[in-house]
Amino acid sequence: MNEGSIARRYAKALLEIAQTQGKVDAFYNEISTLEVALKKSTDLKTVFLDPAFEPSVRKQILEKIVPQFSLSKEVLHFFKLLIDRERIRLLPEILLSYQDQADEVQARVRVEISSPYDLSSAEETRLKETLQKILLKQIILQKKKDASLLGGVLIRVKDVVFDGSLKNSLEKLKHQMMEAPIH
Repeated sequence: MNEGSIARRYAKALLEIAQTQGKVDAFYNEISTLEVALKKSTDLKTVFLDPAFEPSVRKQILEKIVPQFSLSKEVLHFFKLLIDRERIRLLPEILLSYQDQADEVQARVRVEISSPYDLSSAEETRLKETLQKILLKQIILQKKKDASLLGGVLIRVKDVVFDGSLKNSLEKLKHQMMEAPIH
């Protein structure tokens, strides 16, 4: 079994527990906080990822740092399970999968908007409302500035890209002009 499908299975199991307790976003935040700490701290990363450290040592350290992260007993148990099964290295993939699955069950979708300028709140609201009508889901906007676009916006919904940028329009015009017969 590949690591992606393993990560999805762990994420799904945790999501099912989170749903029964009404803590879908809370569990995500807890996992995310610890995952960020692992990325930032070389010491934590070493302890949790280096096979030289026994699972019992890793769990003891986890117990000591739990108060700093306010982990629920369910998420703490989940991390201990990852330690026991040597799956802690899959945490970034599990977190991404959990977020995707949580968005799906809560009828929401993350939409990345790229534009060369900051959108006004009115533009943002109008765009969000339009996307909600089209996709029939709650929209979570993730904004990015991209000066190379020149104007307009680039909208990415999962793997689908809607290119309404000026750069794209100019490229299309250039292509049309190059193919036009000369008289």
